[in-house]
Amino acid sequence: MLYKLILIVPFMSMIAWSATAAGEDFKQIYSHARQTMQAGDYPAAGIELNKALNAAQLSSEEVAVLFDLSNTYLKMSRLDESMKYLEQIMDIPDLPANEHIRVHLQMADVHAAAQKCDEAIEDCNDGISDTTANADKYRFLMKAGHIMNAKKDYPAALDYARQALVLSTDNPQNQLSAKRLMVWIYSGQGNYTSVAEVYTRQELDAMPAEFKKSICQTIFNTYMKVARNRQAEKDYDKALEIYRWLEKDKSVKPEQRAEACMGEASILKAQKKYSDAVKSYNAVLSIPESKADHRKIAQKEIEQLKNLSASQQPENKKSNTSAEPGKL
Repeated sequence: MLYKLILIVPFMSMIAWSATAAGEDFKQIYSHARQTMQAGDYPAAGIELNKALNAAQLSSEEVAVLFDLSNTYLKMSRLDESMKYLEQIMDIPDLPANEHIRVHLQMADVHAAAQKCDEAIEDCNDGISDTTANADKYRFLMKAGHIMNAKKDYPAALDYARQALVLSTDNPQNQLSAKRLMVWIYSGQGNYTSVAEVYTRQELDAMPAEFKKSICQTIFNTYMKVARNRQAEKDYDKALEIYRWLEKDKSVKPEQRAEACMGEASILKAQKKYSDAVKSYNAVLSIPESKADHRKIAQKEIEQLKNLSASQQPENKKSNTSAEPGKL
């Protein structure tokens, strides 16, 4: 009996050592494979990730590698292979619910990349049906909205974006993202009035800089169109309000702030507020990044407005004198 025990103990120790060594091998292989993937060498990463897959001991390790393989082949536009790895994940027994969600999201990406929009939307709808969590539903609704926007099916895209907005009332960041999608959809439609109504001015002013940067060009173009429309309708106060807001917004590019100053100056000139118009044109010249044609126009207008401003002064004095006939 003692003899058998002596044999068994070293044998069990060898098994434990072997399992530990295999685990260490997996970690090393997988870590190097991910570094290769993150460096953008996807063909080499595919080879290394398959080695990591063979070294995986746990189902959680297998799932992690299969997702990376799917992503790697998606990056290489080898979409059938990318989908194959996702299907392998779905075949793993007792797959956690959160991994099911990830698979549906990734399948939607692969189908969208293959221009199979109907299948991609089906993936999103399956994901929505499989979860009760609003946060997960939000992710699928947003993805479906982006897919339909890329397809230029704007009504469907807008419907998904609005549903996502409803589910994000308790998450300010998600609300901003849903509204950003609505901005892109309205912009694609050419519906600039609706674009300008998506965000409140307070939301835009308080928006994180990096987030705002992603929609700044669309927002700027939209508000410039709205301001010009107001100007054409001679609603000068509203147009000036928009131009001045864009001029002061630090997220707006310098050359765009100069463009807003040009709009402001043109209104002030139309209102015969020549001194104020000169200040606005000087603001254009003070921005080094302002466009050459804007600078040229500003310089020309300044000279003309100075003359007009000077010609106004005697008229003002004359009117002031006539208004007080009792004084000499």
